[in-house]
Amino acid sequence: IKTEMISHQRYFPVHKSDNPDQLLPNFLSVSNGDPQFSTQIAQGNSRVLRARLWDGRFFYKEDRKQSLASFLPKLAQVTFQDQLGSVAQRVERICLLAGAIAGCLNCSQADRERIDRTALLAKADLTTQVVKEFTELQGIMGYYYAQADGEDPLVALGIREHYQPTFAGDQLPTTLMGQVVALADKADLVASLFAIGQIPTGSSDPYALRRALLGIIQIVWHSHWRLRLDQIFMLANGVLQTQLPQCFSSASINNADNLVSTAPTHQHHEELVRFYIQRLKGLLTDQEQIDYDLVDAVLTAGFDPLGSEWDLTGVLERTRLLQTMRANGTLAQVYETVNRVMRLGSGAKLAPEILKPHDHVDPNLFESPVEQTLYDLVATPQVPEPQDVLARMQASVLPVTQFFDAVLVMAEDPQVRVNRLNLLGILRNQYRILADFGPIVMGGT
Repeated sequence: IKTEMISHQRYFPVHKSDNPDQLLPNFLSVSNGDPQFSTQIAQGNSRVLRARLWDGRFFYKEDRKQSLASFLPKLAQVTFQDQLGSVAQRVERICLLAGAIAGCLNCSQADRERIDRTALLAKADLTTQVVKEFTELQGIMGYYYAQADGEDPLVALGIREHYQPTFAGDQLPTTLMGQVVALADKADLVASLFAIGQIPTGSSDPYALRRALLGIIQIVWHSHWRLRLDQIFMLANGVLQTQLPQCFSSASINNADNLVSTAPTHQHHEELVRFYIQRLKGLLTDQEQIDYDLVDAVLTAGFDPLGSEWDLTGVLERTRLLQTMRANGTLAQVYETVNRVMRLGSGAKLAPEILKPHDHVDPNLFESPVEQTLYDLVATPQVPEPQDVLARMQASVLPVTQFFDAVLVMAEDPQVRVNRLNLLGILRNQYRILADFGPIVMGGT
């Protein structure tokens, strides 16, 4: 009723003052006609609205003659995009992708079944008569029809929520079903259109891919999931590869269980990577108010040596921590020490995942007690959380300063030189779990 009033007729609905959720059988309209004909104008507006509401009532009753699930076969006759097939094929991809994401999140069997059902029914209302007439009610009518069919309330709500967020500042999905299916829906949209070269340019973004990607990031942050952008799109590409094998270079994938261990890429993959990094940077600087150099420090730190590269929640936590460190002065206290270790440690040529010194540093080659002190610090086990890395940085300031004062890193003896470089290289790798300090701009540096 309100959609008809607002979107189609530009009328204002009226609610009860003591119950804002209850509509009154009245509306307001604005007219630039002759005031002496106000009564006739109001009656004319009423007749138009009454006819439209009778149409809506007829469409609704016709839709309710069958279940929501019975509309699914009709999706095969609706084209999503010429190269990407029908909406039914897209639903198939969303179902597979939602199942794979649920697996990554270790969802319970009951939740997986609800997610599967939500993904299956999410687009079913697109062929209903009400949604054909009122396209802005997609998802909303699916919610009401699912409720009327006796579907699980969480499934019904997930159908409604899976389109969220639809605009800047919009609500995010509140149910696990809505969150997972929304993530699958938006990831498939972005991955599939990039795969066929439909890439946003300038202000042209007909499929709203920027909004979809921002929605993905916001949902993951809101849900505190340990998911990576590259992981999400690896899953989406894996599903898409079954329908568009010509766009991909890796081996084919037969089921959702295999998606996590494969990394199919298409010819526009690098453009997709740049696209999502730009959106991520934009959210961090504009929405989270993180300084640009701190964002660069986290995003250029390379792949996390503990296997959580591009963990979206981790990226948010790390940038927030750096911003706090800058605000309270901690960054200035550790910057010189950390930056020096970063520069010299890069000469060790150690892979980023090497975090322990035991196989790469020989204590028998130490020539000063300060080397053993630094070795003991580096060898101490740590939990790879941002706060733990910060604690390691603060604890290392004095030992590192004493190390540089007491020994010459670039010693003439090649074994001693490599040993010292490796010690610094491992400490550098530990620092880089938080960030690469190279891009950070400090006063006077």
